[in-house]
Amino acid sequence: MSITNKMLNKIDNDITSLKHSLHPESIDYWYKKIIDETIEIAPPWLADKINVKQDPILPLKFNIN
Repeated sequence: MSITNKMLNKIDNDITSLKHSLHPESIDYWYKKIIDETIEIAPPWLADKINVKQDPILPLKFNIN
């Protein structure tokens, strides 16, 4: 099973168990979860270069460098 399939299965299980709508807290949770999982599966030489900053005024706005 490829990494993509594992990640999609994990996200599918999370969505099934968390059935929330588009509340800011839920969206924030998913942003953080996707960022964390992306860093986790990224190659070591790339993981430390992934930089995501959350906007302090607009909490659902992220800058990805």
